[in-house]
Amino acid sequence: PCYLSAAYTSGGNESGLIYDSEMLREFLARLRPVNKKSHFLVADIFEDLVLAPNVNALVTEQGNTYILVIADQILQGNRYLGNLYPSIANKDHLKQIYDATKKLGNHLAKEGYKGLFGCDFLINRNGDMVVVDLNPRHQGGYACNGLALMQKNVSLTDIELATHQGKEVQLSQDELDEELGFAWSHSTLVPAEKGQVINNEYLLNEIETPFKSIGESFVTEFYKKGSVFVEGYIGYQVQTANSRNELESKMLHVKEQYDSKVLGL
Repeated sequence: PCYLSAAYTSGGNESGLIYDSEMLREFLARLRPVNKKSHFLVADIFEDLVLAPNVNALVTEQGNTYILVIADQILQGNRYLGNLYPSIANKDHLKQIYDATKKLGNHLAKEGYKGLFGCDFLINRNGDMVVVDLNPRHQGGYACNGLALMQKNVSLTDIELATHQGKEVQLSQDELDEELGFAWSHSTLVPAEKGQVINNEYLLNEIETPFKSIGESFVTEFYKKGSVFVEGYIGYQVQTANSRNELESKMLHVKEQYDSKVLGL
């Protein structure tokens, strides 16, 4: 038994758990040609997961590493769906995440990299933590990370542009570390069944609305009315609330409302 990942993969695609030779054959049969000709990463299974933190960080032109946002990933198996903020990782784990990200950022800087990057972590029931992914690119939470940082008067797009133009970027890590006074989340929407028809096109607010008015939602679908859902994600939601417990309940409620308005068999 192992966790197997192809060379060119993202969001959990072309990677997964393998328990026997039949599962291995099925896995190999689904690979794209580019992955059939490349290397694989094989790792021991990290069991009893309780949390999957994600960190977004920046390497400046001057080689400094800033930790921008730490949130928790929303996963369906190994499939990435979104993020929840603030992270509920304990202080010890947050320090480990912080230290590991700084080391990775400093390494990237020495290799000549500059700009945004992200790291994914897993924590199990015993309190063990591992780094499982380094993404030297924009991640799925880019838009919401940017909107959240605006609450601290930090423009993510401005500092990213300045970095790539070779300009000096000065940020206050203490201010970046201060927790916002509200919770936020974003998540793709996944229907319970394939073959459902999109009965209605749906748009609730703009993506900035939840950050301008805490407690509001942004929801949309990706497909035209009359189309049939086959595979992937059917829509997207962004939420804010006063607490994370309130946020999680709200996400489920919004999904139920969304399903009733948009989907049919």
